[in-house]
Amino acid sequence: MITLTTDFGLRDPFVGMMKGVILGINPDARIIDLTHGIAPQDIRGAALAIAEAFRFFPRGTTHVVVVDPGVGTHRRAIAASAHGHRFVAPDNGVLSGVINTDPRARTYHLNQKEFFLDGAGGTFDARDVFAPVAAWLDLGKEFDELGVQISDPHTLELPAPIIKESEIEGQIINIDSFGNAITNVRASDLKAIGEGPFRVRIRDTEAGVVVCYANGECNVLHALINSSGLLELFLDRGSAARSLGLEIGEQVTVTM
Repeated sequence: MITLTTDFGLRDPFVGMMKGVILGINPDARIIDLTHGIAPQDIRGAALAIAEAFRFFPRGTTHVVVVDPGVGTHRRAIAASAHGHRFVAPDNGVLSGVINTDPRARTYHLNQKEFFLDGAGGTFDARDVFAPVAAWLDLGKEFDELGVQISDPHTLELPAPIIKESEIEGQIINIDSFGNAITNVRASDLKAIGEGPFRVRIRDTEAGVVVCYANGECNVLHALINSSGLLELFLDRGSAARSLGLEIGEQVTVTM
């Protein structure tokens, strides 16, 4: 199984060409579109997305992650083995959330060009490098057949909450298509400051924590623990991001 995560959108034929290359090498490949709606060039957003999503796929799945503003430069193409999964991506930090959380992770510089698409030109590595390598991995090729192991993959400093005695300082790390603001505060973090009830403050607005979206009053800011175990701000039947002008990186504070 191969998943695809990109910032390509679906208007252009880029995603379809990647699938064509994969199927040309492995006609039996099962290809899953994880998302092609990552904001353009948002490496951190893609890193957070794949770090949350990969665990819902079977072990042995190959995940292609392409948000690649450095395409055509000297940045490396890499593959990684982590958490029982395989990952293929540019070496720009987009795999930080999976490499940094597995002490047994192994990373490889993809330098065996015979496994790339013929005539690869350096402007569309998603099609010419990452797609064919994913297909070969899915067919059973070993990492060391495709490249050489490295010890210095590029990684990002993904934000972590600051947990104090009576409060947690976190930040918004993503805004989904419904306008819900997802933070980096996990359900397990809340236990460090007590049993609740909890209040979440952003700017001058406070929100109570409820169990599900339907528990929220219409057009009133609330928070809940979402399906990924992260604290999320939402407006029932509305967009919290649009209504409050929320942006990624804004601080939130959780108190009792």
